[in-house]
Formats: sequence, structure tokens, C-alpha cells
Amino acid sequence: MRTTTGCALAALLCLGPGSLMGQTRYLTYDVDLRPPVEGDASLGLDFDVRLAVARQQADVRGHQFDASAFTKGFWTFGNEPPDVDHISAGFLFGGRYYSNATSELDARQQDRFLHLLDKDLTDLTEGEEAELNRLTTLQSRYYNYAAAYRYEATQDRQVGQHVLGIQVAGEIPLLRELLDAVPALTRFEDGYRPQPLRMAAALDFVSGVDSTFVGVEDHDAAMGRLRLEAAWSTKILEGLPLRVTWEGHVLFGGPETVEAMNRGFNSFVQAWILVPLSESGRSGVMVKYINGRLPPLYESANGAELGLSFAVY
Repeated sequence: MRTTTGCALAALLCLGPGSLMGQTRYLTYDVDLRPPVEGDASLGLDFDVRLAVARQQADVRGHQFDASAFTKGFWTFGNEPPDVDHISAGFLFGGRYYSNATSELDARQQDRFLHLLDKDLTDLTEGEEAELNRLTTLQSRYYNYAAAYRYEATQDRQVGQHVLGIQVAGEIPLLRELLDAVPALTRFEDGYRPQPLRMAAALDFVSGVDSTFVGVEDHDAAMGRLRLEAAWSTKILEGLPLRVTWEGHVLFGGPETVEAMNRGFNSFVQAWILVPLSESGRSGVMVKYINGRLPPLYESANGAELGLSFAVY
């Protein structure tokens, strides 16, 4: 897994600004430092790091092609097993289609966008000006499509599986009012716009499952997987960001042990409430809740912990 992650990031670093005309590079990360909700370990790290290379265009409408590398997962310091035994890394090659419709930023991005707008344009640093332009672009409604490879493993890398797939992603604005009904009752501030639900659907071919929970001796064992993902954010109380992500995995065409172990459908949810400690709202004290199962073992984890969150996007 370390080799896969290193190769993914190194390949895209070579395609940074200045290496190819008309390209830009974006590095984003979201890191949570917290005690595991289960087990005896004292501290763990939840991380999602992504590096993307996109071709610049004067008109943000239409198709824009890009490539990205990512690594994400759950890591426990020391030799203790993590509460969620999942680390993955991979590549995506695809594009993004921008329509003429407009979208909204998530809660933390919206705070940052308004903060930059409040500044005099002549006072913006070069980095802040680039960030303002990027956040402005993100407000255009878009749809993603990509072909992807990922390697999913346990923390000790003793168990792993290879995944090839195709995926599409977009926004579902119609559900915003329904999802925001309860948070809106707790919110003290006026004028906040509910965020659209972001969803992705992928069809995966998963190989190497003989070393996972399936437990078969056939090294050519493989299965199909329908993977659904959703992300949504809002604000509660006095403007505290609330963020929720969900994954659902439907496994099919695999060994009989998948159904025998009741692993035909698996889901995993994470929810954060953040008390910002910085003006940008990117870092702060968090309460995080996790529940569900992730590959390659699909073992259950459930609980909530207090920790610190850091993000750059």
C-alpha cells in the first residue's frame, strides 16, 4: 500500500504547475486526530489526502479533464489494531462537466469564501486570490466521471484487494430542504443556504478477495461491487459546521461465503460536529461519530470520540 500511495502521489507531483502548459495542481487533505472508539490504543489518525491535476480553460463550462491520486483511511499509532481497519490508495482518470446552473459550497468552504470576499481585492495575497478563484469555480454545478484503480488494505497490509471501476458523481439539490429540516431548528443565524447532497455511484471489479473475509483458497477469486457514496454538510446552533458522509457497498458475483457471512450489503457513516479554532474554520475541536463496515475485512465499528480536525481544500 505504501508503494501504491507513493507512486500515485509522485506521478502527479511531476505534473505540477510549470511542467505542462495550461495545467494546475490542487492538494487537499482532511485529517482527524482522535482516540479510537474501540480497542486499547491511545491515539489514531483518520486521513483523506488528494492530489489532482486539471487542465486550465478560459471557460469553466463544458468538459474539463483531470487526473488525481488519493490515499485515505484510519491509522492507529503503535501496534494496536485500529477501530476501522481500512487504508486505501489509488488513481482516478476522468473529467468534470460544468453546467450553466449554479451550486453551493459546503459549510466550511462557504465560510472561507465569504471571508475572502470581505477583503479588499488589492489586499489578497497571491495564494488567497487563487483560492478565491477556485471557490468561485466550484460554485458552478458540475458532474464527475472517472475510471479508477484503488488498493484497499488493512493497516498492517497483511490483507488487501485490488479494485478497478468506473464512477459518476454529482449533486442532488432537491433533498437539501428535507435534510436540513432538523438542523435548521437548532440554528440561531439567519440567511444560511442549505447545501445540496453530493452523491457518487461506482461499479467495481474486485480481485484478490481470497485473502479477505471471504476466506477461500482460490487465488483467482473475484467479485463485483456496486459502491454508493454521499456527503452533505450544514450548520447547527451558532454556526457550528455539521458534516456527514456515507458509503454503501453491494457485493455480488462472489464466493458463497459472502452471503453466508451476511456481507452482501455493507455501509459506513461518519459524522462530524466542529468547533472552529481558526478564522478560516478549517481546524478545530470535533466530536466524531462512526458506524459500519469497510473493506477489505468489513468488520463492524461503532462509537463517538472527541478530537482535533485539520483540513486544507
